Amino acid sequence: MKKISFEKHWVSYLAIILIPIILWTSVYDIIAEPADNERFAILFVGDGLDCEGLAAYISENYSDPRMKSITVESTTVLDSIYYDYLKTRCYNYDLIIFAESEMKEQLGRVVFEREIMLSDYAELLPESDYYYEHINETDIPFGFIVADEGLENLFTRFYSGGERCCMFMSPRSVNLGGINGEGEEGDDYALKMLCALLEK
Repeated sequence: MKKISFEKHWVSYLAIILIPIILWTSVYDIIAEPADNERFAILFVGDGLDCEGLAAYISENYSDPRMKSITVESTTVLDSIYYDYLKTRCYNYDLIIFAESEMKEQLGRVVFEREIMLSDYAELLPESDYYYEHINETDIPFGFIVADEGLENLFTRFYSGGERCCMFMSPRSVNLGGINGEGEEGDDYALKMLCALLEK
């Protein structure tokens, strides 16, 4: 009977032990990540927002047992990749807020493609000043004015940038109660937070 030498085959034994551990960890990470309707995310494009403070306030005061992740992030965008960057990035968030200095011409039309017609959902949305773009001799509302001179609301408590800011709903968010054709009617956390951020 031949003896198998541990010294010669130690790599095989190590692989037999490590491969199941690596596989199990990978599967667990995939399973543990919250589903799209279990996470809420805001992207702020600009400077001057206390992202951690706003995220903590939302978590503490607007808790929902379905929400496993609430995040608020900020960024600035280089001119050379502005529209491409936003088209790919903004769909990962439920609400996107821009400081006016970070907004390019026809932002709503190019990035948000008029997929959410605010005028069609006026009864669901808070009374607010809209951000309009002039298209084909018509003023089309694309977003909301969330910060401006003299305006006080939940957002402005955490914003110190001093600029006018506009908030948009992501066309791909599944947390808008289905008004954008995505998600289910009951998954409306982003819609509730939009109203909360604008509430005076």
